[in-house]
Amino acid sequence: MKKIVEYDSKMNELSFGKFKEKELDLFFSICYKMRLEGLKEVTLTFHELKELSKYTDRNLDRFIRDLTTVYKKLLSITMELEDEKYIEGFTLFTSYKVKKKEREISIKINEDYRFILNEIGKFTKFDLMEFVNLKSSYAKNIFKLLKQYDKSNKDNWYQIDIDRFKELLDVPKSYKMSHIDSFILNPAIEQLCPYFKGLKLEKIKKGVRISALKFTWRNKKEKKENVIDMHPIKKKSSLGEEEYKEYQEQSQEVKKEILVDPIVKLKKIFKKDYEELYDEHLKQLGEQHNPYIRRAFDFTNKSKYEVIEDVKEEYVQTRKYTVEDIDESLLVSKTGKKLVGMARKYKIEKLLKELNSQNRL
Repeated sequence: MKKIVEYDSKMNELSFGKFKEKELDLFFSICYKMRLEGLKEVTLTFHELKELSKYTDRNLDRFIRDLTTVYKKLLSITMELEDEKYIEGFTLFTSYKVKKKEREISIKINEDYRFILNEIGKFTKFDLMEFVNLKSSYAKNIFKLLKQYDKSNKDNWYQIDIDRFKELLDVPKSYKMSHIDSFILNPAIEQLCPYFKGLKLEKIKKGVRISALKFTWRNKKEKKENVIDMHPIKKKSSLGEEEYKEYQEQSQEVKKEILVDPIVKLKKIFKKDYEELYDEHLKQLGEQHNPYIRRAFDFTNKSKYEVIEDVKEEYVQTRKYTVEDIDESLLVSKTGKKLVGMARKYKIEKLLKELNSQNRL
């Protein structure tokens, strides 16, 4: 299950540039917990906070120092709200308590401004696990800025004045643009590409000087796939993690069945009879219909039945496996990444050889 951090985008106007990588992870883990609980005060165990932020150092004193450093840095940051009458400054968190013996930390949010985390207007939203997996503080800071403008129904862009960019990321004043490219932008974009489809950076010039940075990336909406098979199965990106894992397991089971008897015997079956089989399958599972169960059911049975509207006579058909019969979910590495190039070709040839090993048509 995804752990979603959500907060008022006003917070993106603050500079977190002085925060180290793990300090950012700890801070946004706390934000996630406070948003989840909807409280003015939250207590977290050291174990829970370490798990959320993927904090792996076992040195207790160092962990406590990092926690206190995070809070001290937060106290140095003042947020501002402005309307027609007033400009109001405040700190978001008012106190913290580290309980060494109980191994807990309690943090209080400023009651007057708890809406920043709990009553959100314009918001920034992202997956905490994606955030903590990023390796540098620069990448993490750019990540949350882009997420404010990450919409699923259109192509996205974010433009920021170069001086403001330096301020938000606390870029050393001695850095020239070549240093910013080498040490900040290039490594950060490499880390961010998996989370922002087609991410590109454009440097906007005013005369000979770079005045702004413009990030562009494509929307997250998947394009419709060309359907070849009667029962298409979508790729991992369109499924939840649990559904995808279940689907993979079922695919492997079907593959094993096929390898035992690679000559497929397709039996004709009335559509209404096929639907009755599906209803019975749902009863056995104790579930109601949903697209993931249906896709898995169709995939499992496509090697057994040919669904038809009418039938005059029973017959058995044999065929030889082709590339189209190999499910895309089988063409992935052990880490779940899609195989490409020679690795993909080799895996396809290997699967075809296995499937057709006893087929002499």
